[in-house]
Parts: sequence; structure tokens; C-alpha cells
Amino acid sequence: MLNSLREGASAKVIKFLALGFVLLGVSGMIFMDVGGFFRGGITDTTLARVGRTTISIQAFERTAQQAIRSQNMTMQEAYRFGLLQNILDEMITREAAKQEAVREGIVISQRDIANRVHDFVKTQMQPGETPQKTLERLLSSQGLTQDDLLASMRQSQTQALMADPMNAAVAFVPRLATEAMGRFQAERRDIVFMTLTPEVAGANLKADDETLKTYFETVKDQYQIPEQRVFRAIVLNADDIKAGISITDADVQAAYNERKDQFRIGERRKIEQVVVPDENKAKEITQAARSNTSLKALAPAGTYRDITEVEQASLPAEMAPVFAGNKGVVLNPIKTPLGWHIIKIIDIKPARAQTFDEVKADLRKELESDALHNEMESRISKIDEAVSQGDTLDTVATNMGLTVKDVGPIDSQGTFAPTEKSDPLLTALGQNKDLLSSLFELMEGETSDLAEINESMYAVFALNSVTPTRDREFAEVKPE
Repeated sequence: MLNSLREGASAKVIKFLALGFVLLGVSGMIFMDVGGFFRGGITDTTLARVGRTTISIQAFERTAQQAIRSQNMTMQEAYRFGLLQNILDEMITREAAKQEAVREGIVISQRDIANRVHDFVKTQMQPGETPQKTLERLLSSQGLTQDDLLASMRQSQTQALMADPMNAAVAFVPRLATEAMGRFQAERRDIVFMTLTPEVAGANLKADDETLKTYFETVKDQYQIPEQRVFRAIVLNADDIKAGISITDADVQAAYNERKDQFRIGERRKIEQVVVPDENKAKEITQAARSNTSLKALAPAGTYRDITEVEQASLPAEMAPVFAGNKGVVLNPIKTPLGWHIIKIIDIKPARAQTFDEVKADLRKELESDALHNEMESRISKIDEAVSQGDTLDTVATNMGLTVKDVGPIDSQGTFAPTEKSDPLLTALGQNKDLLSSLFELMEGETSDLAEINESMYAVFALNSVTPTRDREFAEVKPE
């Protein structure tokens, strides 16, 4: 909770700085490649090293761009959801699995890969298509070559075998062993059995008091009532403090005026595009589209991309012309690792500052969170200091405007009387086994440190009374 509050107080600074560094460090250098500096000015473009194999910035860029486009995400959304780190982690994992597979002698044959491609293409065929045409269409829509597809399938199968040792074992055990295993698994047996239930077995048995007392003496420990403790506590509840926090419209307006630069929205453009592997085909579609023919109607199967809204910061350097053309213009074909892009600019939304009315609700919540954080930290610090100086709970409560309450009885496992369940502090304490364990180490009259009960509640406890473990009498447990 305390960490969450601290994060909340500095969120406006952290988010601004983090986004700035990410955009400068990654987008500016890797994806935007301004002036070719990153690739041209630095000779070592290694991003990660797995064994003797390196993952270059260019390889990562191609993989990341393809993944982001396949998810219809902007670059900023990819940063926000941690997609770029996930992509790099996946590339490293794939390479590590590939190297380990080589060491273990796991090799996927060309015939197996060919069969998998054949099966995959069959499921994707459209009426009137040949397998070859289907394959070409799929490769074109994904911006892949045939070698890329084969490598991907080989890597996928290798990873599956490496990730599942049992599958790997089944794939490579001798034929005689697999046949014997099959016979064993297919074996069936007929049996005859009867079921004897406790009710049937003991239907005519009756235990008298002497029998029960004798048995009770052997299991008496199972019926013990464990030690219970009652504590006195003062509680600091974030919900109570929040109720006393008031952020005025003037406070929100002042914060908006002070931070206007943070509420600017960059220029955005709506585009539609077609991506084809061939430059001549791209030029042909471009000329036809400029003659007022629908771009969607001109697109070969699987090459049309729906209308999307983009920001300049989210695009790679090759796409810079998107933000140079006018509304309605069909741009010259643009080459990227995915192929040739024919792009039409559908609409332009100029950069603008968000109005006060647009941001005031979120800004108010942020100010309230900051105020709550500051007040909680102030009170926590004062209570910590008072307890460390040896002040009693009554003294601390009086000075802080809090009340002292009884909590319990409760045992070390968090069990308490059902009638007490309406007490939120007792319920939360019963669920916090680590804290409860430390409280059962207190001596009578001893005071604990200020402890976090849950995300919104802190408390200081003093041990009030202890009810020792006791045996239950036979008469109490006889019905059981």
C-alpha cells in the first residue's frame, strides 16, 4: 500500500520521464532511425547474445514491426503493454531452445516440415485455388518468404519438443518401444468387485459411554481449543482519511494551468493501405487508386489493411511520408521489411491541447491520490515515531485523533467466533497469517510496530489477554 501511494504521488513525473526516455531511447534510435545514425554511426548493432549467436537490432526491428502490425497496435501501445520486451524475450528464448535442441540431437526432418506445410495450406485453401496459389497468398499477406515460413515451422516444432520432454521422448523412442507401450495402454481387464460403505459396515454397532470415553482419551488432542488472544489496537484507515480530503475546482484548474504541456495530443492521421511484395504491382495499384478507384477494390486477396488512426511517433522512419501528404492523397509506394505499402490518407486530426473539461475528472483523481498519499505518509511517520519512543496506545490515539478498540479473541490460525466476522479489522487480521504469527510472539502488555494489514489499513497492536490452550470435556465432544 505504502509503495502504491508513493508511486501515485510521483506518477505524473514518472510517466512523463519514462515515456520520454523510451521514445528517445527506442523509438528515436531503433524504429525511427533518424538520419541513419543508429545503424550507420555505431558499428556494433548487437542487441542480445545467446551463446555464440547474436540478435541484431535490425532483426529485432523486423520482428517487432511485424508483431505490432499483426495486433493492430501503435508503437506507443506496444511500449505501454510491454510488448517490445516480450518480443525480445521470445527471440532470446527461441534461439536458446534452438541451440539446446542441437546439443540434444533433436532435428526436425525436411519431410516432417514439408508435411506440416502441406497440412497447413490445405486448411487455408479457398474455392478454385491450387495449393501453390494458397501458399503464395498466405506468404504475401504475412510479408514472409517461403524460407521464412519453413524456418518458423521448424523453430515452432523444435520449441514444442524442447518444452515438453515427454513429447520429445515419444518422438524419438524406438519403434518396438512405442508398440509395446501402445499394447500396454490399450490393455483392458474385467473385474468383479463389491462396495462396503461405513453405513452398511456399522449399521448395527452402538457405542456406550465407556467405549466413547476410552476412545476419547486416545484422541483428546484433536479436540483441544487452541490458545486465543485479545489485542487492543489503533487503526489508520485510508478510506477514513480519504473522506476528509477535499480538492476544489480551483485546485484542479491551477494544476491544469501549471501542466498544460502534458495535455497536448499530437497530430493523428487516418490511413488505409495495401501491402504487396512486388514493386511493379504496387505502382500499378497506386496509379489506379489515383484515378479514384477504391483502394480496397484494387487490393489482391489478403493484402488490404483496414482504416487505422496513427501518430507520427508510432511509425518507423520509412513511413515518414504519411505525415507529409495532404488529405485524400495516395502516396508513392513505400518499401518496408513487410513489402511495398500503398497508402491513402483518409483524414487528418491536427495536434491540439486537451481542454480543461476533457482532463479535469482524471486530474481531480490524481490530486486526490496525491493528497491521500501525503496525509497517510505523514500520519504513518508520526505513529511510527511515537511507538518507537514507547508511547502507549492510549497516548498515541489521543494525539492522533484515533480510537483504541479491542480485537479478538482470535487463535494463531486466524479463527474467531462467527459473531465477530462483521469486524473488518478482525477479518483482515485472520487473513494475514504472517502478521498474526508475529502478534502471537508478543508478551502481555507489549506493543507491536505499525503493521500493514491490507492495501488501505494500518494498525498498531498491544497484547491485552491470553486464554491458554485447554482440553475440552468429554460431555462437550460426545455428540461429535
